[in-house]
Amino acid sequence: WQPNPQATGHDEPFRQIPTGDNPLESTPSPPTRMSTDPLRDLGWPSSALGVTSNTTPPYNKTETALETRARTLLAYSIRTIGDGSHKFIYPTACISIDGIVDSTTTLITARTVSKLGRSDLSWDFLRTLFIAQGSNGFLPRFVYLNRTVDGNSEGSAWDEFIGPYPGPKLFNEAPEGYVPQSYIPHTKPHDSKSEAKVNIWSSNTIMAPPYHATSILEVFYLSNQTNNDVENLEFFYYKLLSWHDYLHKKVISNCSGSVAHTHNKADVPCLTVWHPWETEIDTSSPLWDNALENVTRTVVTQGWTPNFGIPAAVKSSFDYPGDKTYNSILYLLQCLSDHGGNVNN
Repeated sequence: WQPNPQATGHDEPFRQIPTGDNPLESTPSPPTRMSTDPLRDLGWPSSALGVTSNTTPPYNKTETALETRARTLLAYSIRTIGDGSHKFIYPTACISIDGIVDSTTTLITARTVSKLGRSDLSWDFLRTLFIAQGSNGFLPRFVYLNRTVDGNSEGSAWDEFIGPYPGPKLFNEAPEGYVPQSYIPHTKPHDSKSEAKVNIWSSNTIMAPPYHATSILEVFYLSNQTNNDVENLEFFYYKLLSWHDYLHKKVISNCSGSVAHTHNKADVPCLTVWHPWETEIDTSSPLWDNALENVTRTVVTQGWTPNFGIPAAVKSSFDYPGDKTYNSILYLLQCLSDHGGNVNN
């Protein structure tokens, strides 16, 4: 299969290469499909996902000690929440934290798992990540999953922070125009409507770093390229079109060369990110001292401080930049929230 250069509108975005024209046929690789047990082949007990299987992986491979340890660590990171139609599978970025789906972590893990022969898990990870995509194409950096059953809550708590990560409470209201199809408002633990359902929330003013297209294509190339893999690739193709349309029209609309660029917007700067959390640059990087200079000046002048405490898990994080810069980061987040994520305001 390869991209169809003639595809327009809703035409098939991928076409099957005629036999003999496929460059992969010259170097065929043996099937690497593992057993039907989602986690057994990754070194994790099958009971973790409520699946049992006695099938053994159909391959022989000698691993180094480092590879074995890496695969085991990967397996320990896989989480599941909910059941039935409300069941979601995702990799956690931190072994001790549940309910947070980090975009970059999920994309990297999906690629890795596909290389291990479990593209079915990769597509499950990606579907979990995309459940909070907005009807306007927006994809959030973080997706939060929480479920309350019999008064007991699992997943992400409704707090400002969850370990060293920003929590869902920092993103109280979704901005105008961001309406995820699967968005479920957070409900209190005693609310019977939340029983057996997974509440979905997100960093609705903080977008994800846009690595999705490359990562999804690599998941496909590393897979066995079965009909199921092709169907999933096509499924995400249209979601990626919507995501890139958002990036061009809403994020870089004031940048030269963008689709929506007009010369009468010279007073509005060209921005590709609105907040440090939309990048993979450590918040302790000196780059932010300059980038946040105006924000920090405002914070100091106004004597602004957050109305909640910064937990020790955040302050002891490897990339904590210090109170002054971190307050600037939180102040900028509040500004984006107050103006509905519209940077032009």
